[in-house]
Amino acid sequence: MGTGCFLRVLILLGIFSVVLLMVLVGGCDHHQQSGSQLKAEMAKSPDSPSEVTVRVGENFWIWAKSNPTTGFQWQLATPLDAALLKMEDSGFQLPPQETGVQRVGVPGQQWWELKAIAAGDAIVEIAYQRSWEGSEAPADTRKYKITIKP
Repeated sequence: MGTGCFLRVLILLGIFSVVLLMVLVGGCDHHQQSGSQLKAEMAKSPDSPSEVTVRVGENFWIWAKSNPTTGFQWQLATPLDAALLKMEDSGFQLPPQETGVQRVGVPGQQWWELKAIAAGDAIVEIAYQRSWEGSEAPADTRKYKITIKP
């Protein structure tokens, strides 16, 4: 592959990443007004606690620092235990915008809203990887222990 072709691929990949980020950010605006609790928690820590206790019927969030412009995204490493948990929503949240600061390439937090549907213990595992590197080991992994009380 020649240098010119390589540069074109890099430019196209960069454009794709920016468009993907705009779609992700635009898709989570509807959640911000009902997610004030989530935003407050995310402001305290770049990652959610590794142990969560909730009651049946309650919604809760898991979040992790992410920068999709690098191509990496958090993905569920294993399916959710459908008997205990239901995926309600997911998205990406940028940090509050500072005046005069450009937003391209800024990391934020990727989040999932889950609902506890039955009592029990569940594990939620996520992996930080590029979707096109399926056979590669993830750059990072996280496990969350979820205790659901009646």
